[in-house]
Amino acid sequence: QLRPYSSQDSRTIEHAWQQHEEEVQLVISGRNYLLDLQQLQQVNEETSQARFIKRITAPNTAEPTTPPGSLSTDELSTTPSSPPPPTTAMNNSVDARTEILKDNVEL
Repeated sequence: QLRPYSSQDSRTIEHAWQQHEEEVQLVISGRNYLLDLQQLQQVNEETSQARFIKRITAPNTAEPTTPPGSLSTDELSTTPSSPPPPTTAMNNSVDARTEILKDNVEL
């Protein structure tokens, strides 16, 4: 089960990713972890237990600024693009029926 990192840890990890660093060390709940950004693993430095990690962009955020081809499709979930701004049904054309009624008050 994947669980998100804290905001601060996420920023640290993302910064390392953007700098093409191979590893990041974090302290999570008082335990030391080494994150291998090439193998996408989190390793507990005391027990050597490893877990897979996955890089997922948060919804409604800008796309990462990594160069194209630096991520494989299964490492990055795709988010739908923002919906287009709402459009209105009104247009600026004149309704001919209204113009006829204006000109012919008797109708």
